[in-house]
Amino acid sequence: MEGLAPELLDNIFTSACTDGGFTGCSLSSVSKHFRATSRAARFHSVSLTGSPQQPTQFLSCFLRERAVAAIRTPTIRHLYLVVMKKETPWRAPDEVQRELRQIAIQTARYIEDVASLFRLVAQDLETLCLVHNHGWLGLVQLPAIASPAGGFPMLRELTLVGSDPFTATGAALSPFYPRLERLHLGFPTYFPWDISFDSWATRAPRVTHLCLSEVNGAPPAVVEAVDVSRPKFKNLRHLIMRPVGPPARPEQGRAQQDHEFMLEVLGLFCETAAIFAEVLPNGKSPYDWEATAKQEWVDWLAGGNGCCVFSEEVALQDSTAGSEPRPRLEWADLVARVRHKKEAEAIARMEKLIAMKWSDA
Repeated sequence: MEGLAPELLDNIFTSACTDGGFTGCSLSSVSKHFRATSRAARFHSVSLTGSPQQPTQFLSCFLRERAVAAIRTPTIRHLYLVVMKKETPWRAPDEVQRELRQIAIQTARYIEDVASLFRLVAQDLETLCLVHNHGWLGLVQLPAIASPAGGFPMLRELTLVGSDPFTATGAALSPFYPRLERLHLGFPTYFPWDISFDSWATRAPRVTHLCLSEVNGAPPAVVEAVDVSRPKFKNLRHLIMRPVGPPARPEQGRAQQDHEFMLEVLGLFCETAAIFAEVLPNGKSPYDWEATAKQEWVDWLAGGNGCCVFSEEVALQDSTAGSEPRPRLEWADLVARVRHKKEAEAIARMEKLIAMKWSDA
């Protein structure tokens, strides 16, 4: 392969480097020629997973490789980042204060390095999966990160677990994510019923797919998002609702019943929505967030659907039918409908039992 043109090898290597860095590292170990020709491709997709020193080491390597690049300057198109875990001192009481100061210094350095990384790559990113402020594992919450004017002009898919940390500086364009089409928001700790999409609709006006994970219902903001008469996202076509998982212990009868009731109301909400919507089962525990998010991110890079996986029935509807306006139903109305249905089913069962006893008599 060393006889091939460097530009051709660069294209081949770039197509192969879609797993977050493993393939790129392997290519750099083949030979000096491969290391030189794969220099840009190695940074096509990057995965950083929570080590406090990793951003510093990566930034140093990335800037060094950019300085000596010959074929083209390395740019990061796809980034998966899980922030570092919060440190807790475990030493003797007289050493706790000193360790707390060291942790504060380390955390501040880490946050600054992450901010520097985003300022460097924001203009080139096409996909981003960011997991921070994860209540179950105590990850560090990123503060506001000032981004260059224009925000993320190339970003097409965004998975965000935690708040949106990016803020605009200077004469930033109004759409902070002008090309963003797929937005996945995860709420592993709790689902905020007062969630609002007003800011997202302004910052990402071209969103076509919206995925919400760990939900426990459809709050007013979600109902408004699928209201075609007053759409928040004018181009929204798909909504995926991933509910919170079932109770950890099956013996929690009332909690299990409440969970099943919530799923039924969510299903009715999706059936009556004016856009294609679906409730997908949630089989993961809160501790699986990082692995699940990365799996979906890698799937998207490989040409799959990532987080936006619909059933065959909904996919068929999407390809054969258009969106017809439907009356807007609030969550309370849907709850009342399902409760009335449950009561009617209970009455029907009781009448059936009574009829069977009378026939036996």
